[in-house]
Amino acid sequence: MVSLVVGLIIALLPILVIVFLIKVLGMILGSVGAGTWIAIAVGIVAIIAAIILLRFLIAALKKPAPCRCCQKSLKGIEQLKWGWGTPNAFVICKECAAKVHPQLAAYAKEHWSYKDFEDYLLWDKETAAQRSNFVVTEHYGEEKVLMIDSTHGLFSIGKHKMMKAGEPGIILRFEDLADFEIDFQPEEVKNGVLGDKVRGKEYLKISMNRPVVSYEEALNSLAEYSLRKKGFIKTDYQYDMAEGFIRIISVFKECVAKELARRGEAAPDSE
Repeated sequence: MVSLVVGLIIALLPILVIVFLIKVLGMILGSVGAGTWIAIAVGIVAIIAAIILLRFLIAALKKPAPCRCCQKSLKGIEQLKWGWGTPNAFVICKECAAKVHPQLAAYAKEHWSYKDFEDYLLWDKETAAQRSNFVVTEHYGEEKVLMIDSTHGLFSIGKHKMMKAGEPGIILRFEDLADFEIDFQPEEVKNGVLGDKVRGKEYLKISMNRPVVSYEEALNSLAEYSLRKKGFIKTDYQYDMAEGFIRIISVFKECVAKELARRGEAAPDSE
């Protein structure tokens, strides 16, 4: 069935492209009618379909290769290339790729080596019991919600609707945290003028040792704070941030400090 559909598309594409070119030529040489615009639209769709079909054919013509994880032989179209942004790209099947939490998948596809993938699977297994005890003690956010379990040293960033349903994003451990930044970033000032209020985003940026991942999430990208100006010679601007945001910053840093005290290590850089 699939081969029949592909065959029909291949047969129709040249005709559609020719019609498209004829109509464009007619538009250049003469008047533009409704039929011409319809033909142009059809031609554009045909060109897009041709590009998609070409990519499909290129994938189909790839030599079979084994999944690096489970060693299953994969046809060209079944091969998923991970770590494509590194010199150590590897082929994986969709079943093995599904073992990675969706929240990490985009970063993993570009940046992970196979060693990172293996370490993730090991980390996921080793920490499953600890992370299953996750209980939200503090939370904050509008677009994305930062949830902290200060009792067990865990945190998660999930969608607001997930939090309401009791389903956070991937649960991470403070002991695996490499670096973080949690702050308010004001919008770029236009014309160098600041009013009494300023808009911006409240965000959390993290880097993890395990699993290897770095990303930033906006907790609220439409925050609006009153602006206080101090000083005569050099103006110092301060924002009257929301109490909830100030609280979550404090709790997050306290959890980091608690973990560092346990390990006897220096704190990661933070803003």
